[in-house]
Amino acid sequence: MEKKKIRFIINPVSGVGKKKNIIQLIEQHIDKNKFQYEIVYTQKEGHAISLSKQAAYNNYYAVVAVGGDGSINEVGSSLIGTNTALAIIPVGSGNGFANHFHIPHNISQAINLINVGKIISVDTIAANDRKVIGICGIGFDAHVAHVFANYGKRGLSSYIKIILKEYFKYNPFVYKILVDDKIIEKKAWLITFANASQFGNNANINPWADIQDGILEICILKKMSLLKIPKIIYFMYANKMDQLSFFEIIRTKSATLFNSENHILHIDGEPVTLGTEVVFDIIPLSLKMIVPDNFQKNIS
Repeated sequence: MEKKKIRFIINPVSGVGKKKNIIQLIEQHIDKNKFQYEIVYTQKEGHAISLSKQAAYNNYYAVVAVGGDGSINEVGSSLIGTNTALAIIPVGSGNGFANHFHIPHNISQAINLINVGKIISVDTIAANDRKVIGICGIGFDAHVAHVFANYGKRGLSSYIKIILKEYFKYNPFVYKILVDDKIIEKKAWLITFANASQFGNNANINPWADIQDGILEICILKKMSLLKIPKIIYFMYANKMDQLSFFEIIRTKSATLFNSENHILHIDGEPVTLGTEVVFDIIPLSLKMIVPDNFQKNIS
């Protein structure tokens, strides 16, 4: 039987010291009877895109993103519309997309999942000329992503420090969104255009996430008093944000954000600027993925 070709793409920057033994663990746990594999390292931002496209062009069975949500976006967006599947070994700071599928954080278990998992097709989102794998946001979370990208130190503790520091400085804006031929105006603390369920670290922003339903959720959080922060944290981790009075979800297949001041957004945790008008379109079942055999819709 001919072995299936897979390519491991390792981002040496993402993560917090989890990848020291990654090559040995791959050699130890990958099914060599099933796969012919290779390991490559990214050398700069965007390098994973060309490495993934090359693998898809050569009909690889899968490309494995070894990194965080930013690495997964580079790999996954390059595989949209191809027969090459995305697999994930989550070693980033938040791992929100991997968490949606309950992909293990243990590297050995994540490698074994590639051996025994199943392939499904999932939705993605187009945001102008960029692709979103998990979530895209504007507002406080995008501001934090921008500060975090320039902070110099990765990890959850850095995120928490930045959130606490920036909370008192940040003021919400009024955003206009075109949905189903209607313009809505919302003064929001943050707005998330969501395909998957969470920011990362199991902080769920989209309790209605179903990554195979051809729908994106627009999750709108109004600014709240500092006293309500513990309540928000509880509801995020309980995946019950839709039960809050100052939270709203709009479901659609397409939306346009009018971003008059060209604020920074984030795509899968990475800060970007996309201009003053951003069109979001769901791309149904456009990406193949290796997921746990027991994965079901709306698993989060």
